[in-house]
Amino acid sequence: IEPIGSSCSVIYKMFRAEGIDIPQNLAAGMLAAVLTDTVITKSPTTTKQDRKIIEELADIAGIADWQEYGMEIFKVRSTVSDKTADEIVVSDYKDFDINGNKFGIGQVETVDITEFNARKAELLDALSNKKSAENYHSVILFISDILAEESTFLVVSENAESVAHAFDKEIHDSSFVAPVLSRKKQVVPTLMQSIQ
Repeated sequence: IEPIGSSCSVIYKMFRAEGIDIPQNLAAGMLAAVLTDTVITKSPTTTKQDRKIIEELADIAGIADWQEYGMEIFKVRSTVSDKTADEIVVSDYKDFDINGNKFGIGQVETVDITEFNARKAELLDALSNKKSAENYHSVILFISDILAEESTFLVVSENAESVAHAFDKEIHDSSFVAPVLSRKKQVVPTLMQSIQ
């Protein structure tokens, strides 16, 4: 088993291992997948292999500036103007058992945090409804600003202060900001170590 930040990087390696040429249009789609999974290489899950694969796919796809290509992808995929608060909360949502406590953690990645700030009350209501309906200890939505490389956490919890303190932050108006982007490598391990 080798660590790699994107499942599409594995697919790329399989193409190469079998000696199969990747057409330009497929390379562009694969590049989009790797850039999304690695948050344009800003995620701590990104590996050296992912970076090399990004360069190679960009070359095959004829994309001179893969970072700008990635930013355009995130601009398109992060708009939420046509989504309900419930849809935003569950768009990338997973359940976790954190030391015997049921946690639900959703994540949205964006290049424009202002769109979410304007909907904070609505998002907190959706989190509260989900917590009550499904008997959670905590329901969290963290909105990752990939430009600032930080996330705004919206928290509805039996103990919101302990969630914020896990990140050495104070909770204000059911939210806090922390310099994290990865649920798998940063958020869940931090909560596992701190929440009892």
